[in-house]
Amino acid sequence: MMVGRSIDQLFPKVDAPRGRTLLELRNLSYRRAVRHVSLTVQQGEILGIAGLVGSGRTELALTIFGITPATSGRSWSTGSPW
Repeated sequence: MMVGRSIDQLFPKVDAPRGRTLLELRNLSYRRAVRHVSLTVQQGEILGIAGLVGSGRTELALTIFGITPATSGRSWSTGSPW
């Protein structure tokens, strides 16, 4: 819908097997910038974080990577996928 035509021929959907959970966030928050984020990333998935300027995407990334400590919530990581 964004490009005004179907792109199924260029990028057909391919079902890929997903593996074990590598990262899980539950109600992760950092001050007022990041509020109650929950997500699960499994092996074989690609995660993208997008948003407008001021939406908290940088603060979310910094919190996920542990650069800024979360003020509430929990995160789990199983380490390297390989």
